[in-house]
Amino acid sequence: MTDLNTLLQSPIRWMTQATDPDMRHFLRDLQANILKGHGRHFTGNIFVSFEGMGAQAVARLLRDLSGYVTSALQQLCTARSSAGPGFDGGPVRCLLLGAGAYRALGNLATMPGDAAFQAGMRARQAVLADPPAGEWGEGAWRPGNPAPDALILLANSSFEAVTRDLEAAEGWLNGSGARVLGVERGRAQFRTFRPGGPAEGVEHFGYVDGRSQPLFLAEDLEREAAAYAEETAPAGADTGFDPAFPPSQFILADPNARTPLGAGSYFVFRKLEQRVRAFKRREEALAEALDLTENPELAGAMVVGRFEDGTPVVLSEDATTMPPPNNFSYANDPEGMRCPFQAHIRKTNPRGESTAKLPPGAPAERSHIMARRGIPFGDAVRDFEADAGQEPEGEVGLLFMAYMASIEGQFEFTQQVWANNPRFLRGLAPGEVPTGIDPVIGQGGDEAARTQLWPVGEGKPMVPFSFADFVRMQGGEYFFAPSRSFLREVGL
Repeated sequence: MTDLNTLLQSPIRWMTQATDPDMRHFLRDLQANILKGHGRHFTGNIFVSFEGMGAQAVARLLRDLSGYVTSALQQLCTARSSAGPGFDGGPVRCLLLGAGAYRALGNLATMPGDAAFQAGMRARQAVLADPPAGEWGEGAWRPGNPAPDALILLANSSFEAVTRDLEAAEGWLNGSGARVLGVERGRAQFRTFRPGGPAEGVEHFGYVDGRSQPLFLAEDLEREAAAYAEETAPAGADTGFDPAFPPSQFILADPNARTPLGAGSYFVFRKLEQRVRAFKRREEALAEALDLTENPELAGAMVVGRFEDGTPVVLSEDATTMPPPNNFSYANDPEGMRCPFQAHIRKTNPRGESTAKLPPGAPAERSHIMARRGIPFGDAVRDFEADAGQEPEGEVGLLFMAYMASIEGQFEFTQQVWANNPRFLRGLAPGEVPTGIDPVIGQGGDEAARTQLWPVGEGKPMVPFSFADFVRMQGGEYFFAPSRSFLREVGL
């Protein structure tokens, strides 16, 4: 039989390997949405408490739910068959457990070993510079609510289909002894940037989102290479950045699996509200401060690291009509004169440039990358051109979701050491002025840390300008996506 550690060391070629019995066992026991995003445009996320339930009652509830959990094999087969127009791939359903669920199960289950997972997100406030839990939002995050013990993620192709799933699940849960703490709904947002081009998924600030994802299916890597072949890539794009990651960076053995290849993944959920109108007005103020009146979109591109259409600012001073490239690095911009060091995508995916500044023995830069699976939230379908000047002031944002093998080493490292760190890449040497926090998701710090340095051209002094506080964390928790075999047999 194939060893799980061996299987997870290189990209998985599932289309040809799925006939192998070991690969089929692995894919059947792994939950959907980990190896590949589910791709549905609507989600419902039910947060559940097991408070007051006995261990056997919780185990029985998990066993009952296990039959509805989508496997990775089912998801991948459906995705392959849904390539035709108008095909509905059907629902994807996942069940994530918090540390509280394992405590409620007692000796019926082994707690996953990640220390941050065991502590829970509320206890990690100082590490993340999060607002106090009492200042989080409503619903599941209402003051006085316990931390959720479980999350049921429901995804489908229509709002109505997810609503039916939510109503059925909530009705059943309310009679099970469990308590529904709240529901968060996601709705994908789209923009078309190029005449005749596809609609691109965007977040509420209007920027292409999710473009730079780690890939660990061989078929996805081959499609990526074909889409951005050298003859079609923008000048300077082919710099050797490798999107291939070993599955072991996102998938690990489930300590409770009932099969030798049973695996799972840690899962981070955060509700991030976006103050869109204030963000856009601040972009305009930054353009004025940098004297970019003839190219005001460049200011926002320096904040995010990409123009709204996904064009990396390190490759171009203007948006382009080409698909947003991913195969680039910052090798041609070592001083941050085109893409500032604090730019969101440079902070959260440095693409090799932080390696030289890492201390001896530090984990490799790429080891911190997560498999992001987020989706916007907000009731309305946005028309980003029509609502310019009347953008939402709140009640929209991103449901950040990501899978990983280490919460502390991946999510928390990214937030604390990269996004929140004003001395990221600059400010390490004596007398060197810090560059500031990530202007999109950076948190904490004093006024100096929240005032970044912005380039205005080679040989000219950088301009200090504060860009912060337009994304507000409103709630979240750490979970684990257990193997389906554990959910099916827990307590038996």
